[in-house]
Amino acid sequence: MIVSLLLTLLGLGILARLVTQLAIHALPAAAGLWFGLAAYHAGAGVIASLAVGVIVGAIVFAVGATIAGTARSRSLTIGVGVIFASPAALAGYHLAYRLSGIGAPAEGWREVIAMVGAVMLGIAAWRSISAPRPGSPGWMPVAPAHDTATSHPDAAGNH
Repeated sequence: MIVSLLLTLLGLGILARLVTQLAIHALPAAAGLWFGLAAYHAGAGVIASLAVGVIVGAIVFAVGATIAGTARSRSLTIGVGVIFASPAALAGYHLAYRLSGIGAPAEGWREVIAMVGAVMLGIAAWRSISAPRPGSPGWMPVAPAHDTATSHPDAAGNH
């Protein structure tokens, strides 16, 4: 019984993580879906359509992350962040609204929960796309801890 409960909680946690990642990457996922369906309706096979969708989604995310990570203009970085965060916030709203219906709270509370979900996933998408990458102007490596007691020449016995 306890093992079943723990495995259920683990499964729900993994599902929540996957749904969150999909919502964060809503724009690349939607672009990949649109282009994959367009390729399928144009006569490409299932495998080719899937490949087109994955490639387009990866390109959309890579271009957005590159622009956001290397842009010297703060307004350009904010613009790309808004473009990626808006679909994620919309997905977060609908996800939280539907999931809040499981507990059947009052309609007002469902709206509040949905808005909180929208804000949370919008912020997560913003952070995901606008996080500085190595080599970008805003990236700063974390310096290792500096121990002054052992790094001073006198402390080591060297004069």
